[in-house]
Amino acid sequence: MNNRFISTRTAFILVSLVTLVLIIGSAVLSRVVFKAASSTATLYFSQSAISAKPETTFNVDILADLSAPSDLTGVQIELNFDPKILKPTDAKPAALWKQVLSKVDNNKWLLVMVPSESQTQTSKAVTRMGLAHLTFTSLAEGATNLTLTPANTILAASNAPGAARVENIVESVVDTQVRVSSSAPLTPDSQSLRVDSTDTQDELDYSSQRIISTSQVLTPNSAVILVQLEQPARVSIAFGTTTALGNRADHSTRTDQAAIRIAGLEAGGRYYYQVVAEDENATNRVLGQIKSFELSSWWSGAATTN
Repeated sequence: MNNRFISTRTAFILVSLVTLVLIIGSAVLSRVVFKAASSTATLYFSQSAISAKPETTFNVDILADLSAPSDLTGVQIELNFDPKILKPTDAKPAALWKQVLSKVDNNKWLLVMVPSESQTQTSKAVTRMGLAHLTFTSLAEGATNLTLTPANTILAASNAPGAARVENIVESVVDTQVRVSSSAPLTPDSQSLRVDSTDTQDELDYSSQRIISTSQVLTPNSAVILVQLEQPARVSIAFGTTTALGNRADHSTRTDQAAIRIAGLEAGGRYYYQVVAEDENATNRVLGQIKSFELSSWWSGAATTN
């Protein structure tokens, strides 16, 4: 009887310890592997694909999807395109913003805007908003992507209402493809969502894809990049020893949580990487910010979160 009691008590203690370990382990993973920032933003276009005939104009909006309400203090957008196919014609700021700069330099279009009031605060109901309404003229037949440059695209937000410190909360950007052809069906203007008044804010259609978080598990000669997305996609990592990147590692299947290993790295070296998520036809891409990690000359098995 006594032995049975000891055995039962021992089993209870073991089960309790195992349960505690699982709870602690789960909490650690949720913090270390896929820890998200307090507020991040994904910038994207109102149309995922655009068709146009040569020598015609079309409109497209740039939208922002925020993970949490934020006090916004400014916007800088750098847009890339093929100048042989497209020509920027006009840019109008969306509601709540006023434009202070619009500059075209060959294949780049730089826009800078500030709040029309001293500060733009997104409410709980409006964490998604329009930023700008763009007009292009198609010049010649061909295909090009409208791509926001992650490194030079900024949505500045203060970390607390009235705070002086600001940070860039852009975590990822989504590009869109433009095809210009004399036989192409025209994209109806109704599919380009207008954002020129506050009344239209609730009518916007928002991107369903975003990079929720990224982190790294490092050894002296390799790195495993952990990626969490909003929706399954084809995930790859562009990487290199400079911000030009130049190398690529792919995940084998479509997924919303990927672990991609990069091997053959040099101990003690610094490497830069960018998460790329593509749809099934590689028509649209989500590009993450270029981040970096430094390998140690001795192994600690550390996981870091960006």
